[in-house]
Amino acid sequence: MLSTLTDAQAGLPPSLSAEAIGPHVDRLLDEAAIADEIVAAAAHNLAAFGSKRDITAAHLITMLRLADIVAQVNGQILSFAVPSLLKRDAAEAVQAASVALTALRSDRLDLGVDYDLAKLPSLQDLRRHATALRGSGVFGFLSAATKEALHVHASIRTRSGKIAKATAAAELTRLADHIEAVERLRNDTDLHELFGRRFKGLETDAGAAADCAAMGDALRSTLVGYDDVVVELRQIVLSADEDRYRAIAALRGRTLSAAVREQLARLDPATLLTSDLAATLRNRAHAAKA
Repeated sequence: MLSTLTDAQAGLPPSLSAEAIGPHVDRLLDEAAIADEIVAAAAHNLAAFGSKRDITAAHLITMLRLADIVAQVNGQILSFAVPSLLKRDAAEAVQAASVALTALRSDRLDLGVDYDLAKLPSLQDLRRHATALRGSGVFGFLSAATKEALHVHASIRTRSGKIAKATAAAELTRLADHIEAVERLRNDTDLHELFGRRFKGLETDAGAAADCAAMGDALRSTLVGYDDVVVELRQIVLSADEDRYRAIAALRGRTLSAAVREQLARLDPATLLTSDLAATLRNRAHAAKA
């Protein structure tokens, strides 16, 4: 099927007998119908991807594979995706960020057992009170700075009971270190660049980001070559918005039959998928009947 599309000669093969003309015409018409489906699929794919280029059989096969990849991705991930998370090596960067986020979240949960984190004073005050407690001697409890530090410590601690000044100083320092680490993460320009508008500091969804990076890797591995169409497809799928991804994913609902896919795979990869494809076959069928 469809082998005649790459033939140099139109009309009847030289060796065709009179008895074989009918089946030959039927085959050409069947091929023309399949060609119509392939050309229609090309048009649907071009519209979904937002391209107006002429494409070949090889390009359509690539587009169908890209659509399969996008369709398998959770819809929430498609809405989460931003170009920076689809870049090469994004997966490694997201993994490193995830480790840092997990450590800070764990530290926050641990601190939250003993302290009301919503009531914490400023970073500067925490360090000032910790310094006051560390510097107080035996009679340090009489100083205003020490009394203030102990009062602040008690006001943010969720557990009752006496605590040594050295222990209170260490805990205030740990709280200050945590706040400083969270601020450092929140202001990290590399993380802002990596996550784009999806960066939410400590609340950043690294899991969704990892899924985006995995989708980017899968899309890139499918896009082989650097002809104009492939370059455009690469730019489209690695920088699309949610609506574009959903349009591409919807292509899977217009699945070509196994027979049509088989014939598409048999086409010369360089065959242009234009309306002339089916017209050529119909013209040959008419010529065979004449």
